[in-house]
Amino acid sequence: MWTLRLCGRARCAYARLSLHGLNRRILLFPGGNNVQQLSVYLDVADSATLPQGWTRHAHFTLTVHNQKDPTKNVVKDSLGLQTERGRDWPRSPGLRRSLLLLLPPADADHQFSVRACDWGFREFVTLAELKDVSTGFMVDDKLMISAKVRVEPQVNWWSWDSKKETGFVGLKNQGATCYMNSLLQSLTHIPYFRKVSCPCTRKRCGTPKAICGSAVRCGAGSSPGCCVCAQAVYHMPTTDTEDPEKSIPLAMQRIFYKLQYSDTSVSTKQLTKSFGWDT
Repeated sequence: MWTLRLCGRARCAYARLSLHGLNRRILLFPGGNNVQQLSVYLDVADSATLPQGWTRHAHFTLTVHNQKDPTKNVVKDSLGLQTERGRDWPRSPGLRRSLLLLLPPADADHQFSVRACDWGFREFVTLAELKDVSTGFMVDDKLMISAKVRVEPQVNWWSWDSKKETGFVGLKNQGATCYMNSLLQSLTHIPYFRKVSCPCTRKRCGTPKAICGSAVRCGAGSSPGCCVCAQAVYHMPTTDTEDPEKSIPLAMQRIFYKLQYSDTSVSTKQLTKSFGWDT
């Protein structure tokens, strides 16, 4: 927690802190940042000296303390207490505080970088409230402010094993296939689309070897003698002799199977070639 003396006509003020080997600071605009409100931001103080490409993902909460009544502290997080973060809040301070007690705690989060080195809230406390000594925010020209900051650990994405960490793998982006990839991955997470009961009894599912190299075994059903196909798309008619680069159903079946059982990211080149896309 910092106690700042705000006097004179300084446009901004700073409160420094060291966190995870970085010099951060609370950046305040006592007269507002082009608005009639106290503006408060979390800032990377030494951003000009950081190497190109540097980033840190941080979650934080900023609080302006009411020195007369702590229940009237103003806390800003990802909910923002106003339309700042896309939520309309009632004007009644009492109702706002009641809603905060009901809502789960949340932090503001931002991917700090050399170019985007600060993040916070332009509208924190109105200047009228701030300057009114009876409100308790300013006492003897002093303002009390605190910050809670949590920095996400650095991850080496080149060696990160998504299958091990999450149980899932993704689709490789060919350069302009992100929307298609998003749709395919969304469909694989719909249980009914992914797993559909089929009428076979105590037999192997009719999954062509062309899809996975071997048939999928039975026994995953909800009762003896019931079989559940590993993927709903397997119901599309295909044969072992088809070329997946010319058969959309077979290319789709291969992608769905690999998304569930592969240990590495899955290519979509066979699927796009089956569309007739050569580049």
